Amino acid sequence: MTAIGRWFGEENFTYVRVFGNHAKPHVLPLYIPDKLLAREVAYQITSEGVTQTLRNKKKQVWPPFPLKCGVYALHDYKHAEKEADKINALNLATLPNRRFDPNKVAYNALEQAKLTKFEHKNDEFDDLFSSAESLFQVQSLARMRYHDDGLIEFNRLREQRLQTLPLDLLAMTPMTQSSEPEQRPPATSEIAGETQTREQKELKRKEQEEVQRKEQEQSSMDVNVDAQIDPKFLQEWQQFDSIISNLEAQRKPIH
Repeated sequence: MTAIGRWFGEENFTYVRVFGNHAKPHVLPLYIPDKLLAREVAYQITSEGVTQTLRNKKKQVWPPFPLKCGVYALHDYKHAEKEADKINALNLATLPNRRFDPNKVAYNALEQAKLTKFEHKNDEFDDLFSSAESLFQVQSLARMRYHDDGLIEFNRLREQRLQTLPLDLLAMTPMTQSSEPEQRPPATSEIAGETQTREQKELKRKEQEEVQRKEQEQSSMDVNVDAQIDPKFLQEWQQFDSIISNLEAQRKPIH
């Protein structure tokens, strides 16, 4: 990904900017399967920008195909157009576009083709989120950049941006299992839920084992009691029981 663009990490979502294009990046889930990343890249490179300019002028296209995005690949430009249609059909929210080319990758591709250059546009606020691993990391950078321990300016700009997004749709929900690798670890809430379920199963198992143990102890005590009875006493008791049974039988009226 770093060869063709950058990913930007927010608290509850991610977005991608490909060098040298004018597309508005889609607001993507916090955890991005390779196929979704490939479709976002396809959407951006097939929009207005350096790739379109080079293609229209019949020059060597940048970025070159096949273009790999993790385990998924865009085979050629037509394949990229088909994948772009699929992500466009989702009607995802977007963020403002900007002329993004900090390393002059798109600039050099146009210069080599002797075409009009692509000029990068700085955005200090947006750049804070480039390759960010956490919001805490972003806030630490903001304190240094704005010389503001209270993060007043940073919070104002961030709130202004978040107001345009459907934040209720960005809340974490359980995802169906997929064979595609994800680019970030599972959510903390999902881990906590799985841990609680395992603890409940373990507690139930221990309770069942305790009940079985007590039953076995009781059974063992009964056997021991029987074993401790004097055989002579047991024989006399059996004889006495037999006599009582005969007497009861004689008392029954004969019809």
